Amino acid sequence: VDSQPEKQAKTSQKEPPSSLVQTPTNDDAKLSQDAPAPVAPDGVTDLKPVPSEGNEKNFSPDLTAASTDTELKQASSGSSGPGSTGLQFFVPPAPPEIPTDIASCVLQARCQEAVKMSGSLGQTEKSSLVAYVCAVGTAVPIPKTLVANLFKERLNAPPLKSTAIGGIPQSSRDAAVATILLWLWKCHEQCFQRAFAKSGRIDVEPECKWLVSAAVEKAASSLGQALEDKTSRSSTPLAISLMAIKGKGSSSQKANQEKPAEPFVTAPLDLLVVSIVAKGLTTGLKVNTQADASLPHFNDLLDYLDETRKCALHSKSQERALLAALISRKATMSLSFSHAYVSSMVRAGEALGHGDLFE
Repeated sequence: VDSQPEKQAKTSQKEPPSSLVQTPTNDDAKLSQDAPAPVAPDGVTDLKPVPSEGNEKNFSPDLTAASTDTELKQASSGSSGPGSTGLQFFVPPAPPEIPTDIASCVLQARCQEAVKMSGSLGQTEKSSLVAYVCAVGTAVPIPKTLVANLFKERLNAPPLKSTAIGGIPQSSRDAAVATILLWLWKCHEQCFQRAFAKSGRIDVEPECKWLVSAAVEKAASSLGQALEDKTSRSSTPLAISLMAIKGKGSSSQKANQEKPAEPFVTAPLDLLVVSIVAKGLTTGLKVNTQADASLPHFNDLLDYLDETRKCALHSKSQERALLAALISRKATMSLSFSHAYVSSMVRAGEALGHGDLFE
């Protein structure tokens, strides 16, 4: 105890650098409580990242930078940041029982491949896959009612109304609508972004309305074609699944009319509908960018085509006139050739003008 002041005096006279001090004194401990938190110097790599707001549940400190960037790109597809005024698409988390490759196919609007890979899954996993497809489709920033109402009207209109397609369960309709929404956003996101930036609405833009109408029409026609196979007399898989669901529905209604159908009962039919709709949209509906760019100049292109056709007809008529003059001088013109020559020249005169043709 008596030697402690002497040690403190020696320490104050010759104090080593702070980086070499291992055991701080009492005075140093008091000062450290009032001092601000130290700042990490350059080169320190053992700091743990802090999860962003709204992503605490999905945060994992073991993620690499590449995987984190990939997930952020998927989660913020169509948005330029938190302050962006455009349409934003926030991807819901995939259920743990769904494999990663299947969930990736769903996010890339390749649902037909996801359904094909889910053949080895159980009924519970298939039900989760249907729920995930519906959740991703609902997260698409396109009004669901805009597609659902058109799809309902198309199914209730002839000739699909008189077929079994008009009686598909609501779960299958929701899955089909989600598939259409996901395909529209994945393939034509820029169109909807331009419409939203222009007027703040996408249901009044002619280009967006045409895309939605064409997608719904193609989805309904694909279901109608999958219901009946004209090349075979046997029933198609869609027809067999609809008959099975109809039989189970009638028996369940007798047992309990108010109890809804279990998800695992309609899961096979829902996945089949998703596969048919996704395949029809992917392979049957293509938008040619070159043709799309030429549509505003369609009238000018028609005028150019008419002008080139007139120039070609003028040259051909001049050639025919020279050939007829040569034949009349060196040989005898046959009756069939004279009829053909006169007929072609009269028709050319009606197109070019008889005065110009005479000259």
